[in-house]
Amino acid sequence: MIASDELIVVTTPDHVTLNSTMRAVKIAKDRRTPIIGIILNKVYGKDFEIPLEDIEKVSGCNVLAVLPHEIQVVEALSKCVPSTLYKDTDSTIEFRKLAASLLGEEYKTSKFKRFFGKFFSRVPKQDVNRVIFRKTRLAPEMKINVPEI
Repeated sequence: MIASDELIVVTTPDHVTLNSTMRAVKIAKDRRTPIIGIILNKVYGKDFEIPLEDIEKVSGCNVLAVLPHEIQVVEALSKCVPSTLYKDTDSTIEFRKLAASLLGEEYKTSKFKRFFGKFFSRVPKQDVNRVIFRKTRLAPEMKINVPEI
């Protein structure tokens, strides 16, 4: 952390891992190293996992991505292929959304998903966090119009 200008913390939503993660977050904050966000990895979406909102509250950091635990990721690794190039899954889409956000770009979903998503789904918290991140990170001269979610 001494050699870093900023950190992105990667953790899983379980008590054991988060305990270690919170120690790392505390050290970073004590050293005044900015944490730009948290990535939740290997998320099963089960009741026994610590909710995203609780992780944000305890850490004081926004969650920028929630990567579901998917067998296709392990499958891709066994074939030495990046998971984002292997198959389109929820985790690969989430990786692409995160990458776009870190680059200051907007992730484009298909027109079909955008249209039906308005009626059948709620916007995940991490999507809102990425829009906020993008808006606050871009230099004023580079600002782009980001549609409100």
